[in-house]
Amino acid sequence: RIVRELAAEGKSVVFISSEVEELPLVCDRILLLQHGTFSQEFHSPVNVDELMSAILSTDEFYRGT
Repeated sequence: RIVRELAAEGKSVVFISSEVEELPLVCDRILLLQHGTFSQEFHSPVNVDELMSAILSTDEFYRGT
């Protein structure tokens, strides 16, 4: 609720979470970082399956598989 109120006031909110399902509910833009490096950007509406796929494929890249 607080995050939505701040966003409605035009303020930027940095929301860090590993809970993939909640991100599209509170974010209009999602930046995917892997090991501290920018990987991808998503804009609302975000499909959770698409986001999860990007996370998993990027993680495999960093593991070298």
